Amino acid sequence: MKKQAAFGPSVAVLFAISTLLIFHNVIFRPGTIFGMDIVTQGYPFSWYFSHAVQSGVRPDWFPYMMSGFPLTSAIPLYPLDWLCLTMPLPREMTWRYIIHIFGAAVFMYMLMRRFGRSNTGSIIGGMAFGFSAFFISKIYAGHGGAIWSGVWIPLTFLFLDKAVETRQFRYAALTGVVLGFQLLGLHPQYVYYTGLAMAIFFIWRVLPMVAKERKLNLVPVYAGLAVIAFLFTFFISSPYILQFLESTALSNRGGGTDYSFASSFSLAPAQLVTAIAPSFWGSPVQENSAFGALYWDGSMFIGILPFILAIIAFFGMRDSRAGYFKALAILSILIALGDYTPFFKLIYKIPGFSMIRAPSKILYLYTFAMAGLAAYGTDIVISSSVRLRSPRLAAIEPETQNAQGKAVLARKVMAFSFLAVIISLVAWWAAKGIILSHAERIIGSTRSNPEAVMGKLAGLYAMQLSGLAWTAALIALGTLAVTALTRKWISLNAAATALIALSFIDLWFYADPLLFTTNARKFYTSGDRMAINIIKADSDRFRILPMDTDSFQYAQGVFDGLESVNGYYPTSIGRYAAYAGAIQNTPAYVGVSADITRHDSPLVGLLNVKYVLSTKRLTGSHLAEIHAGKSFVYYNRNWLPRVFTVHSATLAESPDAALKEIKEPDFDPKKTIILENRNVIRRVPGNPAKDRAVITSYSDTRLDVKADMASNGYLFFSEVYYPRWQAWVDGKPVKVLCADYLFRAVYLPKGKHDIRMEYVNTPYRTGMILYFSSLAFIAGMLIVRRKQRD
Repeated sequence: MKKQAAFGPSVAVLFAISTLLIFHNVIFRPGTIFGMDIVTQGYPFSWYFSHAVQSGVRPDWFPYMMSGFPLTSAIPLYPLDWLCLTMPLPREMTWRYIIHIFGAAVFMYMLMRRFGRSNTGSIIGGMAFGFSAFFISKIYAGHGGAIWSGVWIPLTFLFLDKAVETRQFRYAALTGVVLGFQLLGLHPQYVYYTGLAMAIFFIWRVLPMVAKERKLNLVPVYAGLAVIAFLFTFFISSPYILQFLESTALSNRGGGTDYSFASSFSLAPAQLVTAIAPSFWGSPVQENSAFGALYWDGSMFIGILPFILAIIAFFGMRDSRAGYFKALAILSILIALGDYTPFFKLIYKIPGFSMIRAPSKILYLYTFAMAGLAAYGTDIVISSSVRLRSPRLAAIEPETQNAQGKAVLARKVMAFSFLAVIISLVAWWAAKGIILSHAERIIGSTRSNPEAVMGKLAGLYAMQLSGLAWTAALIALGTLAVTALTRKWISLNAAATALIALSFIDLWFYADPLLFTTNARKFYTSGDRMAINIIKADSDRFRILPMDTDSFQYAQGVFDGLESVNGYYPTSIGRYAAYAGAIQNTPAYVGVSADITRHDSPLVGLLNVKYVLSTKRLTGSHLAEIHAGKSFVYYNRNWLPRVFTVHSATLAESPDAALKEIKEPDFDPKKTIILENRNVIRRVPGNPAKDRAVITSYSDTRLDVKADMASNGYLFFSEVYYPRWQAWVDGKPVKVLCADYLFRAVYLPKGKHDIRMEYVNTPYRTGMILYFSSLAFIAGMLIVRRKQRD
């Protein structure tokens, strides 16, 4: 076929229309696009970030969950952050997803054109990637970060391939810029996977070129290009990555995690069938998903016809880049299987893997690789037909034999695939009892709430049969189209249209039930509003302890102005995880949520918890019930103020020693604070009752206190200690001390003082300089290049 422009208006319109059709359920309907984590976490965070961008305030510290923690965001530097300035938040969130899905399809198309694929093959590859289960199911899950990061991988490979082939500085720099934007998408796990895939691709492409030209002096050239790409990646992402590296080192995963955590959410072998039937094991929409979260993390669906075309490429394409895609697809499946294979025990030892969980997430690379192979498979079908139709090529015996061989291969793969699915369908229908029994065992071993799914087994079985039937029908139509094309029964344009249409319709039908809108804000106002209003009427500065999310959602405090000690976030401050463990008498958690459920510990009072909320009645002498309704509200008699003075201090030899001391039954934080700094003034005579300390202003990243000390002493802040918090007393900088393992304190001499404590985000400020400097450099380089061409 005649090659067309890499990306023209007609292709842009095709992808735009396709994307709008995929999202037809959400474009004009009110509300926010639905996503499980959008509703439970994404919406309040987006609301928080949106208001920060609009007000020009950096969202550096989030006080509404886990008693406060740093936000390692790059707002407003990510390319689509500007959307919050142009439309209301529900529309902004919806269109952010739409634009990213469009971008994923377009970028994959561009990469395939770069790799020499036909227009038809590149379109199918673009659709297979952009409309795949990786992206669409992630929308339903509400995993926006996976999408913001995942969308950039084709564009990164496009510039990397150009850099390898041309050995030009600017393409290496552009590779780094795009990879930097991927990091700004705020899901480093997918960037880590991209980096591994890029390293393999770089070696895959460079070694044959060096060997072919037999020039060892090319090695430092390519090494230099790799360094340039790395530097620009770092420069562009530095406003985020500098914060991320610091917060990760101080997080509950900073020292790595154990093997069981790292291998959790491994891809179950039974999930491999989702390559052709994405809802074979149920759908969260139907609430019968046998594998729970693996529905989105473990789905391998890129479309039935694109998958078969990719299989054709596996057997019929010898191109070097296609070979890379084959290797990447196989490697990603092996890693995704995680604990189901001994292979992952070796992978776990590679730096980085011990700090992340869910090996199934690496199927992101499988999706990328198989979408690429779908483009190659399409070209096998089309190119063989072109050769058979060309009188000039038909006269060349080797060309004719090669074309006929590939045409036969394509028809055989299609026919065998159809036959395999038909046999599976008949076997599944005939073995209903065995299938249901096996499904029960799977559900019992994979779901935390198996009883919720067991009653829907009949519906799940019906979905499996209908899914296999749909797969068989699509393969039959695809086989008909391929056969008609290779036997010259229809024109090339008709066949290309049929292949594209079949691929799109299949992906559209998959996406349609997963995409709809909801009123995310209502989720946070449907609880016991009287209970919330009673708490909000208290003018003190305090925190709350929700015993369950039915009484108070994790991030609800964003809207109600209430700070909770519980929360849900990818990482926690390591000290906070250990402190929560001390309350619960458990080890420090390494998961994503802090769920403190023990309300009688004195350490809860030290967290400034004044009220406890629960949907069930609680008991305890330290609790005083003040409201009973949909929720119960209790006053915690053990609560301590946000700031107070102490006149006695002890030195802990280590953080572990400090944690051990605060757990002792005779520890009284009102009388003594435990410090980890060497220069500790052990005891200062004085009476805290004669001191006065009042918070005069409080914001997310700053608090001001007026203190009147009757004698020298320490001012204790029930605020989580973090190195970026700095303090000034009467305008002069003072050291912020780590007190009682988790909290902050400053030393104050006798007299009246104005104390200011502020979050100083030095990593972000440094990163901003690097970010804009690198962008300016790239822009200048491209302008100079354009002028040289002119």
